[in-house]
Amino acid sequence: MPAAAARLAKLRALCADFAPVLAIDGGITAETIAEACLTGADLVVSGSAIFKAADPAAMLARLAAVQQAALQQVGGAPNG
Repeated sequence: MPAAAARLAKLRALCADFAPVLAIDGGITAETIAEACLTGADLVVSGSAIFKAADPAAMLARLAAVQQAALQQVGGAPNG
């Protein structure tokens, strides 16, 4: 994730005049989503972790809870 954070920071600086929504995708699980949320991304995408879970709804709820906790640490809010 440190490399992703650096790339997102560089991209955000390059696109500052446009204020794009930046997303991070790939390898987002309950174990990695907190760090992914702290990279500066506006959106975090998780597919396999949800759809390969025994209970997709429970996994989505778990990811959302971890995301919310991570963002509260830095004073942010989830984007939905």
